[in-house]
Amino acid sequence: MTLKKYILIVGVTLLSLGSLQAQLLSQDEIYTREFIYGVNFNTNGGLIGGLMFKFSSLRNTVKMRQYSTFGVEIVNIKHNKESRVNSFTGNSYIFNKVNYLYTIRPTYGRDFILFRKAPEEGVQVSAVFAVGASIGIVKPYHVLYQDAQDQSISSVAFDPDVHQPSQIIGAGNFLEGFQDARIVPGLNAKFGFSFDFGAFKNSVTGFEAGFQYEAYAQKIELMRNPSTFAEINNRQFFSSVYLTVFFGTRK
Repeated sequence: MTLKKYILIVGVTLLSLGSLQAQLLSQDEIYTREFIYGVNFNTNGGLIGGLMFKFSSLRNTVKMRQYSTFGVEIVNIKHNKESRVNSFTGNSYIFNKVNYLYTIRPTYGRDFILFRKAPEEGVQVSAVFAVGASIGIVKPYHVLYQDAQDQSISSVAFDPDVHQPSQIIGAGNFLEGFQDARIVPGLNAKFGFSFDFGAFKNSVTGFEAGFQYEAYAQKIELMRNPSTFAEINNRQFFSSVYLTVFFGTRK
């Protein structure tokens, strides 16, 4: 084989490999930024736990599989023994609940792409890890209470030692009590897997599922029995399984 033919074969081979690599990168749906938002469901939040927003940016430009993430979650955390009861008027309220707990979670983490999807089909699977602060907002729970003397009705912060169930009309207005809210700081961490079913390169549709752990600086009193009954166990540490359905865009 002459030198010219050898150089020609090597050149054609390199051009072919370059073309194949470009094709593979296109098929891999490479993106550098992503913004998603979604609805969170978790074992501490009832039917709908809260909302999630997350921004991701490409971190590893060699393997194209690692992304830095910045997120915010806003969730409602409930006591596992909460139950609704009906008053004599038929309106419902949560028996022995004394506080709401709303949490804002700014987080920083990593997404690691385990399996990419082909263009316009398949599923992309990623491992998700994030840690951050927890800003717990503890707000008094209000009920509508009828005075036994003059039969007047007022919205009051529920106290099981003061307010008799027979005089509770129903739950108070959700917006009441924020002026008496207090902040309890904490930390959180989560690990899960994300499944992206987006049909197009620039759109994102899927869900994320995993495990969430959270610790606060003190116990959060969500429920309380009257002092003549056994004490209800309130927690400082919370763990839950979560599922987030998300949508978004990438480029």
